[in-house]
Amino acid sequence: MATAVKTRQDVWKKDAGPTQCMFLTERSKISHFTNSTHLYLTETIPVPYKSWTLVPQEIGLFRKLTSLTLSNNTLSKKAIANISLCDSLKTLILTCNQITHLPPQIGRLVNLETLDISYNMLTRIQSFVCTLPSLRSLRARHNRIFDVKNIRSLGKSRIITLDLKGNLLQSFNSRFCRSKTLRHLDLSENIITHAVFFKDDLPLLERLDCEGNKIAAFNVMEQRQLTTRSNLRWLSLAKNCLKTFPNAALRLSSLETLDVSQNTLVSIPRAVEAMKHLKSFIASGNHLRSLPRELFCLPQLKIVNVASNRLHHWRYESWDPDDAILSQELHTLILSGNKLESVPPVVYGFPILEHMDLSRNKLRKFPVMFKNKKKPAIVSLDLSHNKLNHFAFEELDNLRRLRRLNLHHNELTEIPEDITKMWFKSEVTLANNPIKWPPLDICVQGLPAIEEFYKLVGPNKST
Repeated sequence: MATAVKTRQDVWKKDAGPTQCMFLTERSKISHFTNSTHLYLTETIPVPYKSWTLVPQEIGLFRKLTSLTLSNNTLSKKAIANISLCDSLKTLILTCNQITHLPPQIGRLVNLETLDISYNMLTRIQSFVCTLPSLRSLRARHNRIFDVKNIRSLGKSRIITLDLKGNLLQSFNSRFCRSKTLRHLDLSENIITHAVFFKDDLPLLERLDCEGNKIAAFNVMEQRQLTTRSNLRWLSLAKNCLKTFPNAALRLSSLETLDVSQNTLVSIPRAVEAMKHLKSFIASGNHLRSLPRELFCLPQLKIVNVASNRLHHWRYESWDPDDAILSQELHTLILSGNKLESVPPVVYGFPILEHMDLSRNKLRKFPVMFKNKKKPAIVSLDLSHNKLNHFAFEELDNLRRLRRLNLHHNELTEIPEDITKMWFKSEVTLANNPIKWPPLDICVQGLPAIEEFYKLVGPNKST
């Protein structure tokens, strides 16, 4: 016991200044700390089967307490009930305490705004928790909750954030958790097989995370004739079992970020043009073979990540790089881990494109075809793990903003003097190439060494 108290004292000193845990063992000193507003009573190493608790019976004397953190203990119902006497609490963290049920006395904490009961053994969330009048954030991740029907009382709450990550939910239907205030809902890492989302049930929902489930179908449905406009801006369906693009997402008119990575999608529908507010599209780790033009015509699109697919061509290979309808906002394009043998000319049509990743493809040439009047905005260009035997180094003078050029693991045999046109502060990676000129030991030293080499030997002595 003495060792445990010493550990707690060290933790307290680090987080809150002077030692204030002595009241746990010296009850006569409790009165010295009853004006505290924050208590941090936790074990640094979990002790799952101990028979004692860190909560003193006199915890109710702490009338000014606004924040209490208790974790890595074995809290009894009586101990939790005693906490309810601290009626000024605004933040209560009860993680890793093997809690199976919350006592109804918790309903007395009318000022509680944040409740974290993650990493326990709860199978349901009692209705009195959802109806706490001041509660805004409820985190119950990694418990054993198996059904959202247990939180029907959410409609009477003012909760903004609900975190149910890592539980045992098998399905999701928004009819069972209607809320007029909920904005962030985390259902990731459950075992959900199908999800039904009614716009009118969660009219203010902005963020929905369904990553790491077994969802094969995601439906967005209407309930009334005059439906509420969806407010959802961020949706993740990554790491699920989607075989076709979730067309229901096309009806989410406010969606800004869509993540459908690590599924088995084979195509993106041309109807994606309906997502006028989409800014970030992530579809890495699928089976895509082509990309529709309509995706790159979305006016607010900024990030496209389609890495680790099966892309070998784009549906419209005759795109004009100067086409005015292409997105003028795209700044990050990730095409790594595909089967591209040539660079689609359209990539040069994005005026503010800064980061382009074409690594792990089958490129043999990288033609620099810049037709825009303005200098290209590319800052980072990754061409590693391809089959390049030539790179248009003579065009580097056009890439005034380029700071990182990765040519690692290609088939380059010669690095011409034109590479010195890059700024010295730029980073160039040339490792794992069969370079014969200049000597490899010169190349690995960077641009200054290559420039100095050419000053000494001249540009015409590469044989």
